Amino acid sequence: GGGSESDQWKIKCDVKNGKVIGIVARLRIEKGHGILFESFKIVLQEIPNVILLIVGDGPDRVELQKKAKALGINDNIRWIGSLVPDDVYRMYSIMDAVAVPSVYEGFGLSAAEAMAASRPVVASNLDGLSEIVEDGITGYLVPPSKESISEKLIALLSASVRARNTGRAGRDR
Repeated sequence: GGGSESDQWKIKCDVKNGKVIGIVARLRIEKGHGILFESFKIVLQEIPNVILLIVGDGPDRVELQKKAKALGINDNIRWIGSLVPDDVYRMYSIMDAVAVPSVYEGFGLSAAEAMAASRPVVASNLDGLSEIVEDGITGYLVPPSKESISEKLIALLSASVRARNTGRAGRDR
């Protein structure tokens, strides 16, 4: 990090110096945003200034925004919307961890992209994702539950050296 381009993206996304969790996915129920929101509420209790960047758009946006408001986490969420692929790749540079909490996933493209960008991933332990993420090496594979997702996100955000090494292993893979 530290490059001026990622600083510009931090400003654009209204991210100060806090930690950043990202999710890059269509806003659809099966992508697991709802579970992530519940996990994020737990993460916020441990790491109060963390920001959740939501990259993507889709049919469940309004419903998800309502859920975020109901959980009281909206102040820490940035709804980025859809981006062109180059900009998506730049967004990964300001994320400390990437969540892929899908309840169904054919091939976890965002997990592969995050790993290519040297970002550690916390992903659901589904077939499509377990082929990409090496548990404990390039990220974590967890049951898609708020407890297991929040636990691993907190672990990555509070241990930046481990997060960096995990991210690097993902890129090498």
